[in-house]
This record gives sequence, structure tokens and C-alpha cells, in this order.
Amino acid sequence: MTIDFSKIDQWLVPSSRMLLGLLVLANIGLGLILSLLVDPVAEETPALPVVAVPAPEVRPQVEAQTASAGAPVVAAAVDGQSKTTEVMQTAAAADRTAAANESSGSPVQPEQPQTLAAASEPARSGGPDAAELPARECRVWGPEQTPDAFAALQSELRAQGSFPEVKATDIQAAADYLVLVDKLGSRDNAKRVRQELNSMDIDTYMMTRDDGSMVISVGVFSRQGLARRQLQKVSDMGYSAQVEQLQRSQTVYNLSAHVAVDSPLYATSISSCLNIAQGG
Repeated sequence: MTIDFSKIDQWLVPSSRMLLGLLVLANIGLGLILSLLVDPVAEETPALPVVAVPAPEVRPQVEAQTASAGAPVVAAAVDGQSKTTEVMQTAAAADRTAAANESSGSPVQPEQPQTLAAASEPARSGGPDAAELPARECRVWGPEQTPDAFAALQSELRAQGSFPEVKATDIQAAADYLVLVDKLGSRDNAKRVRQELNSMDIDTYMMTRDDGSMVISVGVFSRQGLARRQLQKVSDMGYSAQVEQLQRSQTVYNLSAHVAVDSPLYATSISSCLNIAQGG
């Protein structure tokens, strides 16, 4: 039995072509179905974030060219309004200088523009219209026995912005002189002598010393001459007497403040603070 392969080929070729066509049609149909099922919104390309990019800084450039042949061109790049104004003034001055040179035939010095910094210099340095503060000096008032004695003066100084301050100081006061009748022996004898002195209109005061002995004070005097006179009087009466010097301290108050030298209160002060600090 013989197989005819030519007939088989004639049958397979048309069949394979038909099968290939069917596959193509199936793929096209599948693609259409998938395109209908997919959400078109989801396939949109997401929007990219917008980033603001700062614009490059533009620096104004001003060029001024003189009228003379072959003169270099001056280009200036400036920052800020004041610098721009200065360069523009320089260019204008150069133009005016060139025009003057052409008309006169002789070189003319270019004008120097006044910058904003130069114009404001008198205001910074305190020109003639600037108010000048009066000179001040630390001065002292007093001394007084109580701080209340400066109440009115303190109010005036505070009103003038002088910052008054009251300070207390302990000083050595003038000595007093005590006249004593001593060597009295027993307490009974001291009482008897006191009665005798009182009968002669002499004020007395009984005192006991640290060692236990009794003395009678017959007066305290601020001047040594008066104390000597009382001593002589008691001694002439036959009593043993002596003079003792009593040292005592005293608290006084001074006021200090920084007052203007042209203030009327300046004349009422006694000295400067420096003299008080140095013990003057």
C-alpha cells in the first residue's frame, strides 16, 4: 500500500492557514475585551509634584561709555537701590564731563556723586541740630542728723533724673568732758558728800566704777575750759576731783546724686563725691 504525501500536503496547507487566521482573530477579540474591563482612570499617569524653582537674581548692569575714542567701557554690577543710584549718577557725571570736554577743548574733572551713605553721615555723627545733653557731676549734700532731712531735695533730684542716694556714716563726734569727785571711800560717805554738793546748788549723779568704787559726777561739759572751771570750784571746796574726756561717735547722713552742672541744685552741694570718698 502506497501513501500519497502530495494529497496530504494539499490538505494541510489550507488547514494551517485557516487555523492561523482564527488565532489572530481570537487575540484581537481578547484585546478588545481586556481594554473594556480595565479602568481608564487607573491607567492615567500620576501627576508629578510641582517644585517652585526660584528665579535667578537679576543684577542691574549700567554701562557708561565716554565720548573719547578708544575709551574703555565701564560696566558695574551693583546690589541694592543705593548702589544703583550711585552708579547711575556716575554715568550721568561722565556724560556731562564728556560734553564739557567737547565744548571747551580742555579736560574737566568729573563730578563726584553724593552717595546715600555720605548724605546720611551728618545725621549719624550728630550734626549741629543734634541735642547735646548737659554735663553731669556726682555731688554731695549734708551732713544731716536724720535721713528725712533730704526728703524735699530727693524729690527734686529724682525729677531731674539725678538718681539720689542717702548714705549713713559713723563719725567721731567732739569729745565731752566729765568732772568727777572721787576717793569717797564707803557708800555712806559718798551719800554724805552728794548731799553737801546738792545743798550748794551743784547738780550731782552717783556712779559706780568697774572696780566697785563710788564717784560723783558734778557736770558734763562740751568745752574743756568750762570743765576746768568746775574742777577748780569743787577742789576749792575741799573735795578730790578730776576731769575725764569722753569719746563718742555719731551717725550722720549724706546725700549723693549726679546733677547737671548748670542746675541750681549744683550750687547747694558741699563737694564732689570723689572728695568724700577720699576723706576730703
